[in-house]
Amino acid sequence: MFLWAGEALFHEPWLGVCLAVAAMCCAFYWMLLGWTRPLRAFVCAILFGLRFGNFTYWMNSYWLGSPAALGGALALGAVPRLAIRPALSTAVLSCLACVILFMNRSLEGLVFIIPGVTAVATAWF
Repeated sequence: MFLWAGEALFHEPWLGVCLAVAAMCCAFYWMLLGWTRPLRAFVCAILFGLRFGNFTYWMNSYWLGSPAALGGALALGAVPRLAIRPALSTAVLSCLACVILFMNRSLEGLVFIIPGVTAVATAWF
């Protein structure tokens, strides 16, 4: 999907890779905001973006690992938000994360999502 978006929007599939990595870094920052303080989240997201955004094959090839990381960051970031104060927007992002994980890594996505769903259900009840 990201390669198609890069081709459709910019006539260059590699820019779709850039979009995927940028979305992954933004989702990582959003995830950290749910778990820690804003300054620490920002510094860690910058370090994460430098490490995984620039110096891995995720940015320098068409074999994308960043959509699975995007789904994981959205799923993990939704857990504290849904446990403390449920909102429709957070639930939609959590569902989007589940879809992204199932489309990219079905078994690993399921194993990753089950503890988060269990934690949110435990917090609600």
